[in-house]
Amino acid sequence: MITKSKTAQFKGMATYLSVIVVLLGVLFLVGWLFNIKPLISPGSDFSTIKSNVAVAFILIGLALFLILTRGSIPKYRLLGKFLALLVFLMGVLTLFEYLFGLNLGIDQLFFKEAAGAFNTSSPNRMAFNASVNLVLAGLAVMVIDVRVGHCQELSQGLAFLGGVVSILALLGYSFNASILYHLPQFTGIAIYAATTFILIFSAILLADPDNGFMKLLVSDTLGGYFARRVLPLIIIVPWLLGFLIKLGINYGIYDYSYGYALLIFFIILFLTVILGITSYSIKNIEKERNKVNQDLKQSKMELEKAKEDLEEKVKERTIALETSNNELEHFAYATSHDLKEPLRMITSFLQLLERKYDNDLDEDAHEYIGFAVDGAKRMNEMINDLLEYSRVTSEERVFKNLDTQKILDEALLNLKVAVDESGAIVTHENMPVVMGDEKLMVQLFQNLIGNAIKYCDTNKIPEIHATAKKEDDHYLFSVSDNGIGIDSKHLAKIFTIFQRLHRNDEYNGTGIGLSIAQKIVQQHGGVIWAESTPGEGSTFYFTMPLP
Repeated sequence: MITKSKTAQFKGMATYLSVIVVLLGVLFLVGWLFNIKPLISPGSDFSTIKSNVAVAFILIGLALFLILTRGSIPKYRLLGKFLALLVFLMGVLTLFEYLFGLNLGIDQLFFKEAAGAFNTSSPNRMAFNASVNLVLAGLAVMVIDVRVGHCQELSQGLAFLGGVVSILALLGYSFNASILYHLPQFTGIAIYAATTFILIFSAILLADPDNGFMKLLVSDTLGGYFARRVLPLIIIVPWLLGFLIKLGINYGIYDYSYGYALLIFFIILFLTVILGITSYSIKNIEKERNKVNQDLKQSKMELEKAKEDLEEKVKERTIALETSNNELEHFAYATSHDLKEPLRMITSFLQLLERKYDNDLDEDAHEYIGFAVDGAKRMNEMINDLLEYSRVTSEERVFKNLDTQKILDEALLNLKVAVDESGAIVTHENMPVVMGDEKLMVQLFQNLIGNAIKYCDTNKIPEIHATAKKEDDHYLFSVSDNGIGIDSKHLAKIFTIFQRLHRNDEYNGTGIGLSIAQKIVQQHGGVIWAESTPGEGSTFYFTMPLP
């Protein structure tokens, strides 16, 4: 895996290298323009960097910079590719000159060079390997951001080949192996050019680290980690050792045979040290990884144990809560049932007292007895509702497939008196078959429709509409009305038992109807809620499982 920060870091390095290449190209051209010899060659025994190559460096550096920094803008990306194409053509035309013995007049297009320049086959003509590198660099930059086929691998492969050509030239300069930088009958590549080409191809390789073989080199894997640290040493250290051995030979400290043996010894020693350091690092990494795995295993075991303990505690508390709820419901049922008999006795004796002593009671006494009887009746209604609430969970239920069309018809039959008196219009559509208890489902619709009829403005005819639609693994039912509505701040508490929003003289009731509806829905594994606008009506939603 390659992190975004690492990708940005490598692309940033590629951008800096492209700028350096442009500046070097400008510096070389300044050397040609003002005939500053050190800017085009380190000495008379070195090939000069040709002006065409300096121009090509500026073009390829700009091309890379535009693609890396403005690649998302089409016109800049196309401009960058056009500049890379020019570099590619400069290399191709020079190769034609070499291969077919031509003079296309491009060598001295920018600056003239006197005949007889060191290691130069034709005045100001770039080296053969320099022209090859321009072809490789131009083509690599043209396909560097193409996301078709294996273009990323192609771009990096071309850059790798160009890097090999450039490193061979620098090795030739380092160890006086002229064949590596100067082919017979051809112009030799300048040391300045070979060095700059190394920067160019490095920038190309770093420009797209997320793709191609560079993906492995810059990855956060163990292989990528060691590749980034070992590869520079493998390139630099043997080179440095060879150069130092060569100096010893040049100064007569030892001869070639001793020097070669010494070089082989130091290379073996170097590789042994690298192997030892790598092995030691891998050992430490494996040790750390094993420790992390052990800690992870221990944490997992502790987490599993904590999970089991938590599940056991939740299970115990759930059982305790269910037991407590059942006991409470049975207590409420028993208490409500036992209260009915003394309440009935109180009501009967009050009415008997009123009839027997009717002539002896004044108006206030009749009123007081009326209040007492009315209160007893309301308490009786409340006890009946409380018994009904308790029966939702206390009685054994039979769940089966139910046609909610028939359920709704039965609920309306039970509400016939209220419907006829209010003139309510009850409509429905898409009533499906659900899994439920018949008695509870009838009571659910009866409570919701009964409430809709009750809580309607007296100046309106109640209009109630029931419908359902399938959603995932359940049906979503809705019962809407044109009643008085409910303020949004009260919606959260309307399902609380005995919770009433109106006085009894406004709308009679006990405040248990919606609590029973919620209990029924929960018994079926669903949820219920309401949406309402005061003065416009309410809609009650509830879910029921599929059959």
